[in-house]
Amino acid sequence: MDLRVPFDSLCLRAVVDELHHCIVGGRIQRIVQPSAAELVIEIYRDRRSWYLLISWDAVHARVHLVPSRPRSLPAPSPFCMALRKHMEGAVLVAAKQIGFDRVLELDIVPGETALTLVAEFMGRHSNVILRSSDAAIIAAAKVITKRQSRFRVVTPGAAYVPPPPPRGHLDPFGSHQPERNGLAGTDQEILAGRLLETYIGMSPFLARLIAVRAASHGLARAWEAVFGAARRRQWSPVVAHDGSGRILGAYPIGVADLDGVCEETRESVSVALTDASVAMTDREAIARTRRELAQLVTEALEARTKQHQEVTSALAIADEAAELRRRADLLLAAAGRAHMTEGVAMVPDLYGDGTPVSVALMPGLGVQESAEAYYARARKLTRSRERLAARQQSLTDEIERLQGELRWLETEPEAGAIVERRRELADLGLIRDVRRSAAQPSLERRQLLKGIRVVDLEDGWEVWVGQNAEGNDRLLKLAAPDDLWFHVRAGTSAHVLVRTNGHPDRVPPRVIRLAAGLAARHSAAKHSAYVPVDYTLRKYVRRPRGAAPGRVLYRNATTVDVEPLQHGVSRDAD
Repeated sequence: MDLRVPFDSLCLRAVVDELHHCIVGGRIQRIVQPSAAELVIEIYRDRRSWYLLISWDAVHARVHLVPSRPRSLPAPSPFCMALRKHMEGAVLVAAKQIGFDRVLELDIVPGETALTLVAEFMGRHSNVILRSSDAAIIAAAKVITKRQSRFRVVTPGAAYVPPPPPRGHLDPFGSHQPERNGLAGTDQEILAGRLLETYIGMSPFLARLIAVRAASHGLARAWEAVFGAARRRQWSPVVAHDGSGRILGAYPIGVADLDGVCEETRESVSVALTDASVAMTDREAIARTRRELAQLVTEALEARTKQHQEVTSALAIADEAAELRRRADLLLAAAGRAHMTEGVAMVPDLYGDGTPVSVALMPGLGVQESAEAYYARARKLTRSRERLAARQQSLTDEIERLQGELRWLETEPEAGAIVERRRELADLGLIRDVRRSAAQPSLERRQLLKGIRVVDLEDGWEVWVGQNAEGNDRLLKLAAPDDLWFHVRAGTSAHVLVRTNGHPDRVPPRVIRLAAGLAARHSAAKHSAYVPVDYTLRKYVRRPRGAAPGRVLYRNATTVDVEPLQHGVSRDAD
């Protein structure tokens, strides 16, 4: 059974109640973007700052207050920039849930006209949209064109269309009590299914929780404990875990009635959601670290297994040394008496009863020369067999070690232990850790990257910035074909490169914008508000014959408009 606790309509209702109490009526001070799918809005009210997090992540879409303002990305998205333009300095006049759906509307008044920020928390379809008072879309976190969806277009200038209505047709906060609809006394699974079909905004998790409570306390009491308490704003927020400490999520009411679920109370739903999201994010980071090492070990194991097969095959050939010496002996013994036809010598079998046997001659050689060639090849195979046998044993040991590492990773070790084991395996040469080797500031590397500034991002991406014409030229020579290359369009700028390790399709949009921002920063247009920057694969960039260092031609480029990056963490490679 899936025990994950969702951010559903009941969670949103509890958060909206908290927003009414804390931030409605406040003034928006600042908007930051801590990650690709999150915004944090700073709101000043009652002589203090509040921080509202809105996430449209496909797995962790949610909204709640957080204790502090996080750091923003070096290059915020155009959506974040649009929100700053239209919302900073405005007053938040209302926060409301649309029906009992997972849709939040924040009404703001930046001037004479009102705007609405709509947040839709719907799994992979989650989105955040800024629209005007006449329902025209101003900006959206995720733009959806006609080619992507025939049913709902989300593009600037288009009319905002609400998401499809949730299933169910009755309002759970209305007078339609479930026992009056013939639902009382039914089996838990049947009751949960009927609740889902009947009531608007009912999540599978909430339906199951009500059905379990109904089995113990009756449906009327179970229903009142949820929707009666919600109507009265009597929330009892909890962080749920599975008993072993594994966080399952946060919920505005108790969930301990569910089998295998324990709970810890919190003072507010935002605190519960914050604590749960931090714990789950940490767990996912550990899982990601584990997956990365498991992939490196698996790749190394596959390579060692293939090498072992090749060495085993080579050993089988090396075992032919005795047969080669036998052929040489027979040829030498019958020298001058062998009967030859079409590259084959018929000689007496000295190792048997003397019956003539055929021995193939080496192409283009006679009996004596073929015997010497067989002896030479036998000596070579004998020498190689010793080396191959040692290599086979070494590969066997490495395969056993790598298999043991995979078993160890299945025990879910701590993040620090995984990082340490990754470093150890790389030092032993058992895994090829490209990210780590690229980050080691060796003297050879510093000399190789002279004239190139290296920007190491926290999640492992590496960006190179040419600091002069020679650095630009060296950057181009050192780049791999699938690295991403950036340059200000129709202008002079530094060459900027994102190292992709052969996976340009995996480069996050924020890394692309950061690299483009660096190119704009190191250009003649660095004081402009927005600068067009082209980027393409390195294999589409070439230096014309006889051109000065740094002069290139390129094709198949994509253009992105960015603000010149004003700051960033970097280190010089030279």
